[in-house]
Amino acid sequence: MQIKFLGHAGFQISFNNSTILFDPWITKNGAFDHSWFQYPKNHHLWEEILDDIRSFDSLFIYVTHEHKDHLDMDFLSAINHRNVQLLFPKYRSEIMRDTFSELKNMSKKEIKETNRYDFEEFALRIFVDDTELTRDSAIAIESNNSVFLNINDCKVHDRINEIKSY
Repeated sequence: MQIKFLGHAGFQISFNNSTILFDPWITKNGAFDHSWFQYPKNHHLWEEILDDIRSFDSLFIYVTHEHKDHLDMDFLSAINHRNVQLLFPKYRSEIMRDTFSELKNMSKKEIKETNRYDFEEFALRIFVDDTELTRDSAIAIESNNSVFLNINDCKVHDRINEIKSY
């Protein structure tokens, strides 16, 4: 498992044949009506990431929630990969599902919190905060006795014992 920080809340985890992008916010256009920008800037990674992901048989993308500093539609629309699957939490709201419906360049899968999902080189489980005002998620990736936990800005600290037992 190789982990690369992409800036802001973004990471890339690579295995032998597959790679996962988490919340890749790479666009030069900022977020929230161009009022937020990455610091430090990470725009230079745009082509590097697109080139790198082509070398893997499978690409997975996990988006934690719909805030525009986590859900970069410009970058997601630019991805051209033969086998890409967009993974996202199943929330009570359909905002993410509706937003992703315009992406024709990838398959999509809603992930339920209670399930463990096994893929060829890794397994994952998500932890969801879906309350009146908040929709966010954390994700744990397990591979070869290693675990990567991406809590990001999700408020699941009250469930740390459950997460630690994963």
